[in-house]
Amino acid sequence: MEVRLSNEDKKDALEVDLKSLPSHLKYEFLDPNHSCPVIISAKLNGPKIEILLGVLQRDIGVISYSIDEIKGISPSLCMR
Repeated sequence: MEVRLSNEDKKDALEVDLKSLPSHLKYEFLDPNHSCPVIISAKLNGPKIEILLGVLQRDIGVISYSIDEIKGISPSLCMR
């Protein structure tokens, strides 16, 4: 399964600095350039990872990387 980012998404792709994760979590990526990381359970196996990534890739437009990017939620609400 391959992610197809729109030109706008490509422009907005973040350069990511991956942090160390606890042993029960791991990184997977939604694109071949490794610019769209997601954190998943380390317990997931190959087929389950593919299913999860497929859903996330299909709905990539709703994934946000910061509070400011979450549509409909005021950042001030999250920073109390």
